[in-house]
Amino acid sequence: MQKLERIAAARHDTKRGLDPRKTNAPNAVGNGSAVLEEVVKRAKGGVLTIGSNRFVGVGSLNVVFGAYNIITSNSFATIDRMIDILLDQDIAMEFECYDVGHLYVLDHHLSRKNVKRPLIVQFLTGILGGIPSEIDHLLYMKRTAERVFGPDVELFTHGTGTGNIKAAVQGALMGTHVRVGQEDNLFEFPGKPFASNAAQVEKMGRIFAEFGLEMATPKEARTVLGLSC
Repeated sequence: MQKLERIAAARHDTKRGLDPRKTNAPNAVGNGSAVLEEVVKRAKGGVLTIGSNRFVGVGSLNVVFGAYNIITSNSFATIDRMIDILLDQDIAMEFECYDVGHLYVLDHHLSRKNVKRPLIVQFLTGILGGIPSEIDHLLYMKRTAERVFGPDVELFTHGTGTGNIKAAVQGALMGTHVRVGQEDNLFEFPGKPFASNAAQVEKMGRIFAEFGLEMATPKEARTVLGLSC
């Protein structure tokens, strides 16, 4: 049975007074390739330490967050640099793909790098400028990823906005893991915010129980993700 990675506390829950360390959940850190590059520039040769794994944004995107003149830039050189940094620090990577073309961008980089398996690929859908979260698009992403990367890959579906939960259910039913959380979705329904990341995970647990789908414990999630801490 497919299992849900139980990451019930992350950055937003930390701000709300919920300590991720008390949940024993894997601690994933995002913000994209360009941000990590800036961190490295400021490290001045010191040891770079990040959480148990790190998201790598694959490809640039015309994404609108309140501004029409901003492009989320992840050049090939920046992606290369980020992968090299994380390999050097032995930090696990999760690759965020916002459209089907990003799967082929990732394949290009993997052909030049010795990235540990299983490969962790997340479909980040529903952002204006990327692929929508409709089921036909999700299925196309899944089939393309399996064809390009082979069997040694762990796939996650992560729809954004209020379509997040619906996309997660569709992803689980077609055989992927899922990712939910307040980083990309604050509202359960229009005008009704989720109380926490944990509330989103708990809702997914109730839905999955109706389909006989099992949720992973933090320990099981670490095994799936190939994490040692």
